[in-house]
Amino acid sequence: MNPVSKSGLIIEEVNGEFLLFDESSNVAAALNASAAAVLELCDGSLDLDAIVLALAGTATPLGEDEVMLALSELVDVGVVEHLPDRPVPSRRDMLKKMGAAAAVVAALPWVESIVAPSLAAATSGVTPGPSPSFPTPPPSFPTPSFPTPPPFPSPSYPPP
Repeated sequence: MNPVSKSGLIIEEVNGEFLLFDESSNVAAALNASAAAVLELCDGSLDLDAIVLALAGTATPLGEDEVMLALSELVDVGVVEHLPDRPVPSRRDMLKKMGAAAAVVAALPWVESIVAPSLAAATSGVTPGPSPSFPTPPPSFPTPSFPTPPPFPSPSYPPP
């Protein structure tokens, strides 16, 4: 089967990145332009080769390995179903093959999962507190002030 994205995804571009939210599973993710371009073509009508061909004439041309990496990450996040039966290259292997130039790294698709609060937590207006695994620091107490002790009597020496 061809890759198909879930319906009902909310996608918004913010500063060159794409924020994605799936209301049905409460999953949020950040995608770069390459991964967003792949996601946009996952309508179920295109196979892997057709996606690569469709991207060839765009601002984000990707090869088969890059598209497989993007699809794999989109499947891992849970917003795309039906990963093609081809080996998924690792990001490390792709960087070795291409070289670690900054332009190459920026062109690789990436998908980062974001922890999204539940609807009840998001609408409660309550800001989450510190993590329960870390104890809350004790409140700062004012430094106590002690009275100044009386001066010590100076020793009295017999005059010379």
